[in-house]
Amino acid sequence: MNRILAATRTALGPAPRTVASWEIPKVPTWLKKSDPLFRGYARQPALLASGDLVFGYVVQANANLFEPGPMDHPATVIFGARPDVELDIAALEAIASAASGFKDTTPRDLALRRVADALTKEEERHAPFDLPPAITSGLPARMGDMMIHRAYLPTGQLAACLLPLVVSPARDEAMLLPRALWGVDLVRGYLDLAARAA
Repeated sequence: MNRILAATRTALGPAPRTVASWEIPKVPTWLKKSDPLFRGYARQPALLASGDLVFGYVVQANANLFEPGPMDHPATVIFGARPDVELDIAALEAIASAASGFKDTTPRDLALRRVADALTKEEERHAPFDLPPAITSGLPARMGDMMIHRAYLPTGQLAACLLPLVVSPARDEAMLLPRALWGVDLVRGYLDLAARAA
């Protein structure tokens, strides 16, 4: 997995970095200013300048994102909680699968209930939070909501659950890496995953 991200990481350079200009998508008409996702648009330049490039995994997403369309929509993603521990694809898949099993449930354990609520109450927004060891098998992982910008994807829609994310050093913010900044290996890897999922 590191190999797929290597060229893109090298091109981005270490933080703090100056990122080549790119066009931030327009805010969709359905997104209210009171929605926490609204603030993410203004935060993108700072996050790209200071964040870490990692792989994240989509646990669930607005169904419209899996088809062509004009609007951007949110998704719930999982990513590593610590900069010194990089989760591989198998680990991300396993954690996402374990987390999704709690959707539409009401666990007695408070940490598991938080996961269940975050996946069940889809109209609410959830900032990244640590997932309990019962879901991660002890690996440090977080889950939270973020916007999926179609313009940032090679296919213009969600075609694979594995995505390159830029996450803040504190792991309390995440965004999809703009397509303009993807390296050739990263694009190829995403399209390969998309072809296997089709």
